[in-house]
Amino acid sequence: KSTDGSGSSSSDADGSNSSSSSSDSAMSHIASATIATIIQVAVRTAALGISTTLVCRYKILCLPAVLFMVFVSYRVRQAALRVGVAGGSGGSGGGVAATISTFQTVAPLIIASGLIL
Repeated sequence: KSTDGSGSSSSDADGSNSSSSSSDSAMSHIASATIATIIQVAVRTAALGISTTLVCRYKILCLPAVLFMVFVSYRVRQAALRVGVAGGSGGSGGGVAATISTFQTVAPLIIASGLIL
């Protein structure tokens, strides 16, 4: 007749329901994450397609895009030099300097040349 007795009996009665609701909860989280990923990929693909079409279609937008790619290349190069200098004096920064390759610096320039052509 105590509240502890009624609480334990209700938890025993809900024990099977709580395990199934926790599995339902896990499955709903997995399904939600999967749907969110699919929607993200679709939205990003559509946004890239629209922006690429606009940039290539209208030449007035091509020059700012090329200048932006040159700027990105410059900033990546500056980051590589900055991390390389910091990595040379210490031990932890050296691994980061190795991850910024020459290709990552040149890749925006390659994309910019593709926009021009």
